[in-house]
Amino acid sequence: MPRREHSLGAVLAGFRPVELQPPLPQRWLLDHTAHLMAVSRCARDGLHDDRSFQLALDDVRKQVQRYGVSPEIIAQRQATVLPAFEPGKVPEHALHGIFGSLREKPAGPGLDVRLARYRELVDAYLAAHYPASLAPPDDLIHVSTTGYLLPSPVQRAVAARGWSTVVTHSYHMGCYGAFPAVRTAVGLLAAGQLGDPPKTRVDLVHAEAASLHLDPTLATPGNLVTSTLFGDGFITYSALTEAHARANGVHGLRVVAMHESLIPDSAEDMKLTPGPHQFDMHLSLRVPIKIRDGILPFVRELCRKGGRDFDAEREQFTFAIHAGGTKILQVAAEALGVDLARMEHGTRVLREHGNMASATVPYIWNDVVNDARIAPGTPVISASFGPGLTVTGALLEKI
Repeated sequence: MPRREHSLGAVLAGFRPVELQPPLPQRWLLDHTAHLMAVSRCARDGLHDDRSFQLALDDVRKQVQRYGVSPEIIAQRQATVLPAFEPGKVPEHALHGIFGSLREKPAGPGLDVRLARYRELVDAYLAAHYPASLAPPDDLIHVSTTGYLLPSPVQRAVAARGWSTVVTHSYHMGCYGAFPAVRTAVGLLAAGQLGDPPKTRVDLVHAEAASLHLDPTLATPGNLVTSTLFGDGFITYSALTEAHARANGVHGLRVVAMHESLIPDSAEDMKLTPGPHQFDMHLSLRVPIKIRDGILPFVRELCRKGGRDFDAEREQFTFAIHAGGTKILQVAAEALGVDLARMEHGTRVLREHGNMASATVPYIWNDVVNDARIAPGTPVISASFGPGLTVTGALLEKI
């Protein structure tokens, strides 16, 4: 019996990843993080002599070396909290961007200063990479976990261009944030078919600047992991009606089905809390274990919704799994019964960019679309994880 066709009527296409600044080598960013934390510690303790600073720096460096994410896992990250530098030139430690006042304010600038910098970054992103000459979308969704203001930079840009585009904000969902945003886009396209003219395009703009949220006061294992894992990421793409995409020969990822679930007894294992200075991230050691136990039933149900049998068709799928870290990909591959090499797109994005929160999965989708080894018609299982613990994902098909 032929498989019944499933589709949510949308295609993800036109991925445009953006580097606002050249990525910096992870080895340098590790040392820079240690330097900032040593400055903060000495300022807090009222120590201003060179010997005290060197002792503090040596101690923090040991902690960073032990708990920070190795350059073998992440080669480079974008860190827009720092000033712009010429490609290939590593800045001196004295150039700390918004953290230049640590000697007077050991905790760093307040959240207001950090979010003001976020607005500058998104303004620059939209001005340079979202030109006014571009045909306006019917709707635009701004996705972020690391910066939000109202009116948002996206609202300001739409107003300045005189567009009639409706802006929707999809905020504070962490690494799984791309999927609720896509779900919203699918719904907007479906409802928009009742309009005159019907809607054909919803744009999604991810703007993540995790480097703004460094806490220089805590050289703890958890804070060192998050401070050296997350990179900044900016990417724009479109959700098009399937009819419009096919009529125009668009290549992308057709949305076949979506699914989301909460893992029991996991609410305290991953948290993201706004504080007076930064958004505080907490990750417990149980996160990989919880994901290992939850991902197989999740994927089976996702595939069922899309009319496929994961266990019977396991070898046919390409995987676009969020690279929260190498351990996450390892346990996901193990639980799904596939070789870790089949998670290569997530591994590559993690190595070249770090964990970019909600922007990570769209970077992986872009990698899949541009991979000539993956033929049109290939089913793609995509999933991510975030506070809740939430597991969410989509069954996609490359077209």
